[in-house]
Amino acid sequence: MGRRIFHPEIFQGNLKKKSYFEGWYFKHSTPADSSGSAQKVVAVIPGISLVHDDDRHAFIQILTSDHSSCYIPFDIRDFYAEKNRFSVQIGSNHFSRKGMTLSIDHPDISISGTLEYEGTVPFPVTLASPGIMGWYGYVPFMECFHGVVSMNHTIRGSLTVRGEAISFTGGKGYIEKDWGTSFPKNYIWAQSNDFPDKRVSCMLSVASIPWLRREFAGFLCFLHTGEELYRFATYTRSSIKELAVSDSTVSIRISDSRYDMWMRISKQDGGSLAAPNRGTMDRYIKESVVSGMRITLKDKQGKMLFDSTGEPGGFEIVGDIDKLV
Repeated sequence: MGRRIFHPEIFQGNLKKKSYFEGWYFKHSTPADSSGSAQKVVAVIPGISLVHDDDRHAFIQILTSDHSSCYIPFDIRDFYAEKNRFSVQIGSNHFSRKGMTLSIDHPDISISGTLEYEGTVPFPVTLASPGIMGWYGYVPFMECFHGVVSMNHTIRGSLTVRGEAISFTGGKGYIEKDWGTSFPKNYIWAQSNDFPDKRVSCMLSVASIPWLRREFAGFLCFLHTGEELYRFATYTRSSIKELAVSDSTVSIRISDSRYDMWMRISKQDGGSLAAPNRGTMDRYIKESVVSGMRITLKDKQGKMLFDSTGEPGGFEIVGDIDKLV
């Protein structure tokens, strides 16, 4: 792994791998306006799928707040990633921590423009905890690795989507990534950084984790208020005390020795995305980018530390959720 483990944003793999995927997730939302009009969201997912010698390609997926989605394959020779910094090129499309440039004219979607990111907030990386996965990031046989590249940033620029010019200037952005062989069979994922206090960002992932011929339910969660970073995870000895799923909401209570946090996530319609299975992008999941999350955080004495709602936000629920309890 070398020094790359301390820089999860850069390309972690190589093009000689098999049964391997790697992808970056960029979510952009337009600023809220006084008219009450719904914010527009565009998520862009560049990546690679390396299965065997005859099935190796790059891709870009697009997901929008009108629930439309598109998967655009590219020849693997169109993919280039720098070794020592986060800079990825797929065809004429470029991605980095500083922004992205898109130029796509596909039968299912046309999208072009440049977005610049300002004030990116990286997730802390230390020797003891090289990113959001904590010490699990050192385990070489993990099915899926996860990284948070920017918990929060503002955007400058615009995209033209299917002929409509959309300004994202003043809006919010978020970047994370995954790499490995497969997504978990069962998981819940939610994220938002569109809170009334624009410094706030939150992400939750609960998943079935294969481990030495068995599996366990593990989770990762952070709440960044702009002043404090609260981290809850299996490796911090936090635990999920309650997990309830209804037709309209997912409710979760997380606890550790110092805090209790409640999350109530709204389930909304979404678009279809391809997800990896042994490197092959042949599994399909639904993701909403217009869900909301209500978060309440208290200390053990009952003092309210945070209480707010973020929307729009991303949300996925996949597989047998009973295995996550």
